[in-house]
Amino acid sequence: MDLQEIARTIVDRGVALARVPVDAVTRLLDDVESRTRESAARDRAQRLRERADATERAGERRAAAVERRADDAVRAERERAKAREDAIDRHERTAQKAAIATKTAALDAKEEALRTKATAQHLDDAAGAAKAARKSS
Repeated sequence: MDLQEIARTIVDRGVALARVPVDAVTRLLDDVESRTRESAARDRAQRLRERADATERAGERRAAAVERRADDAVRAERERAKAREDAIDRHERTAQKAAIATKTAALDAKEEALRTKATAQHLDDAAGAAKAARKSS
């Protein structure tokens, strides 16, 4: 081995030896950085989970409110439909009562007309009999 080779070997080994603490610090810093990133990722994941939970709860509250409003709307519509049916029933009963009253009035008028006709016939028969009696006397 010549002097130049020995010098090169000493320098290479010196550099390699000098790199040991630098490599150790680099590994340590990489490890710290890795742990810091992992911690940050965990913190971010926790915040995201919390935000997702809050969003889910808010969504559930909104869905429940929408469902309540829908139930209220259905109930109100049923009540309006029942009221319309009741009004129609009352109207039909009123119309039926009016029709019955009209028929009754018509029957009463017909009965009165028949009585009047019978009275007129009776008077006509009586007048005819009186006339016949006057002619025969």
